[in-house]
Amino acid sequence: MKGCQLFPALASRLSSNILFVFILSSINIGCQPDLEQPYEIKKLRILGVKADSPQIKVNLNGNIPSFYPEKVNFEILAADPESVCKEERFKKRLSVCIPQQYTDDSSYDIDCEGENEISISGFSLEPIKFFMELMYRYKDIGHVNMPIEFVLKDNRFKLPLPVMARVSNDKEEVIAIKFVEFISYEIDNRNPKITSVLVDNIDVTSKGYHFALISNREYKITPIVDKKTIDKVYYEGIDRYEDEGIQFSFFAQKGEFDKVATSDKSPDVLYKTPNLEAEEYTSIYIVARDFRGGIDWVIMNCIRILPDIEE
Repeated sequence: MKGCQLFPALASRLSSNILFVFILSSINIGCQPDLEQPYEIKKLRILGVKADSPQIKVNLNGNIPSFYPEKVNFEILAADPESVCKEERFKKRLSVCIPQQYTDDSSYDIDCEGENEISISGFSLEPIKFFMELMYRYKDIGHVNMPIEFVLKDNRFKLPLPVMARVSNDKEEVIAIKFVEFISYEIDNRNPKITSVLVDNIDVTSKGYHFALISNREYKITPIVDKKTIDKVYYEGIDRYEDEGIQFSFFAQKGEFDKVATSDKSPDVLYKTPNLEAEEYTSIYIVARDFRGGIDWVIMNCIRILPDIEE
């Protein structure tokens, strides 16, 4: 039986009106043996959704709004127990969800079905086409009653737009929500970039993340992020800009991690390989997130785990 673990809540205020709280916790009811750990991949999971630009700048000075960038491309990171040493076989689709209501607890009541769904073709969102589609759909109700909500502060507006990712294999379908912000000011949120990964202080990046480990041993894994890609964020309480900070999450089909998440300040995690009598393979996924929607990941696919044969 795995020992029960209690993981702290990780929270970040994305704006004055939006609060995301990520709670990773186990239920302390006797340590059930089949209780999955957050890093385990025992079923189909979406591990991340990336927009190559988490923000889109809107210019309303002309007769026709203009957008930068003119196109936003998306990627979905998904995995299941079978996605090791194989070509990806999942069915994926993306849709923009029209928020139905902005509730008192600073959350969206999201409905992404029927007329509330605008499909994203080819995993690319063209903002001008999206807003033309939006205006056409709701042309009869007027802009005041359109089911989207702007956040307006200090003559700057922000529209957090939810994008729903759907992924399925031949057994199940899972969904995840990604927010992309339409803003009226200069873009200040970009994706972080993982530049390398160390395993026991050895850089495995040049090996294409293909390497072998020994069964029933612990290995220190250290993701490295390019510090130039960490955004500066203004903190009112201390009246200065500081690094936003990065959270690393770890996932694998086999083995265990001693932590669910680490930070760019202390990125190390210990990975223990399973106890095997014959060689097997796993993948390890490392996801780097900031706290405003920026994301990057590394897939270390087809890692060979060899049995520990005593002489």
